[in-house]
Amino acid sequence: MSKNVRRQMDKKLAREFIFSGHAVLTCHNTETGNHKTFMIDKSDDGKVHFFKIRGDKDGLFQPITRKDRKKKKNWIYVGMTKPDGTFITTKNSKVTWQSQSFKSVQWLLIAANEWAMDKDLCPQVEVYHEGFCGRCGRTLTDPNSIQAGYGPECLKKVQHG
Repeated sequence: MSKNVRRQMDKKLAREFIFSGHAVLTCHNTETGNHKTFMIDKSDDGKVHFFKIRGDKDGLFQPITRKDRKKKKNWIYVGMTKPDGTFITTKNSKVTWQSQSFKSVQWLLIAANEWAMDKDLCPQVEVYHEGFCGRCGRTLTDPNSIQAGYGPECLKKVQHG
């Protein structure tokens, strides 16, 4: 079994990655050392996205393994984006809209929109994918796929709409 390898992403591509299907990414503030890891899954009909945040107790900035990705107790369900892009909590949310987790997802969505427009209001924040294909969620093993953040078949689909 291969070990997952985190890779820094081009921030301009972060929004596309977030909404590609089964993304896991980490934002790391190099000034404060703080980080948040997010898991975003697209609904079967593709109209909404469900956001979870990593509930690390130790706070270590470590790559996420396949086991970590699947272990439900390590993730806190925060909420979802509606088809119009609005981010909301739902009856299954484990947090309120006032929580730090909810605000972290809101920040990520705003920052990703800025990054897509080649604006960076937070240059101290680095963005990493966690070694899983952003589209299908499988573990990436090929060096080119690890660099891209997508497996070869998914990369073709992402590039061709």
